[in-house]
Amino acid sequence: MKSDSIDRRFNCSFCEQTFDVSAAHVGRRLTCPKCKRTIWVYPNRHESIDSKLAATWHYKKLKFLRGHEVFGPVSSEDLLSLHSAGKLYEDTEVLSPGFTNNEWIELSKVHLGLVKAHVDQRAAERVRAAAVEQRRQNVLSENRMRLQRAVSTAISDGRVTLSERSQLLEFAMKANISEAEVLELLKRESQQLLDTVIEEALEDGVLDPQERQRIGDLAAGLGLKINLSNEQNHRLHLCDLAYQLAVGSYIPNCTFDDSIQLNSRENAIHQAPFEWHEIVQLKRPAGIPLGNDHYLKNIAAGQCLLTDKRVLLVGDLAAKKFTLASVAKVTKYADGILFNRSSGKSLFLRPCKDLVCDIWAMLAVSTINRDPVLGLIPTKKFIPESLAIPTYKEELDNGWSQLHEPRYTFRVVGDHIGDREQWIARLELGSPIKIQREPRNPYDTNAIAVSDIEGRQLGYLKREVAIWFAPILDRGRQFGFTAFRKPQSGGLIVGVYEID
Repeated sequence: MKSDSIDRRFNCSFCEQTFDVSAAHVGRRLTCPKCKRTIWVYPNRHESIDSKLAATWHYKKLKFLRGHEVFGPVSSEDLLSLHSAGKLYEDTEVLSPGFTNNEWIELSKVHLGLVKAHVDQRAAERVRAAAVEQRRQNVLSENRMRLQRAVSTAISDGRVTLSERSQLLEFAMKANISEAEVLELLKRESQQLLDTVIEEALEDGVLDPQERQRIGDLAAGLGLKINLSNEQNHRLHLCDLAYQLAVGSYIPNCTFDDSIQLNSRENAIHQAPFEWHEIVQLKRPAGIPLGNDHYLKNIAAGQCLLTDKRVLLVGDLAAKKFTLASVAKVTKYADGILFNRSSGKSLFLRPCKDLVCDIWAMLAVSTINRDPVLGLIPTKKFIPESLAIPTYKEELDNGWSQLHEPRYTFRVVGDHIGDREQWIARLELGSPIKIQREPRNPYDTNAIAVSDIEGRQLGYLKREVAIWFAPILDRGRQFGFTAFRKPQSGGLIVGVYEID
């Protein structure tokens, strides 16, 4: 009896008063004990009763020379409208399965008040059902949000236990969320976490073995395969190389054309295909314009061999070379490599293959500038944006203006401690940042603290960055530091600009 009454619970279409309906009363007309409205009772807690509240009518009209003609079916709403418009008369015969028991009777004998009550209930039931569905959707949306928070918590430690998975599925079952949706959410959130960790590891431009191991362990714990895009693989190779150069573990393994003769004690480093351009001053336009009558003059294309003494080009039509000693500075751009030479014409090498040439460029910067390099891909282009020849002295005179890309970008760690996240949130991008060496730090003698302009500490540079950047600061090199970027995942990226 109890289960039968539960299955037949009814909510008043007007006031949502709930009461049980016996089998004998289903479809009967009653008066709601709360709102006193006339209602037809059908179980409506878990199903729509709109079709049960829909009545159909037929009616007869006398047509000249044709007798009575039957029209319909029409709804109760249409019947009332026709009557109100004077198109149906008191003696018009009507028929309805629900109201006239499928018999033709005159309209005057129909209780139109009950028909109106039937129409009103159907309209009210539609409003009630829509409100119930909206509440159901709100609850389902809230449960999905709770499930997403629970999934995020479960994967935050890098693995999902059987107990955590069972709890998630149990909650989902109670919330009418399918198991397939839970598993898809787990997969999506896990992949997003893995992608975030990979991106944070690559955006520093250096990837040490410990970071690589952490990424592998995270993927294994979450049951994922590491599927990197071509762009991510490209950056990964560059970050690996940056680490090897920083710790001095890079060993050149370069094969080159037998026709190239190296000098004694000259060692090959890397070879890659480039277009060789000289920066020349011409009165008549020729080549790629740079502004102020300066142009890029295409000399040749071919394999460029980088050694620890020279750069040599071997092409089909020409052979070129210059010594590294003649180069004051080398700068990597998105569209090539600029060699500012203290003697001889400055040169610009345009790459023919991205990854091979990016590796070549990093090795050239490291070899010639004698500075640590990061595996970052520049966004600034030399050809479209440079309206004059940038000489080494001019770049120094420009200081560390934000019109230029930073020399380095470093992620701040330890930013979650105390009020540091609050101070970082208040920073405006481009605002100055203070960097302070802490050689007496008991945990790391290379420690480099990061603070805002008011001296409030924001965190530290990463240990693997400090190990090579601290000696540079200790030698007196001058840099400017700004709040360069705030990643979506939180934290701060510091831009480093050389000013001396």
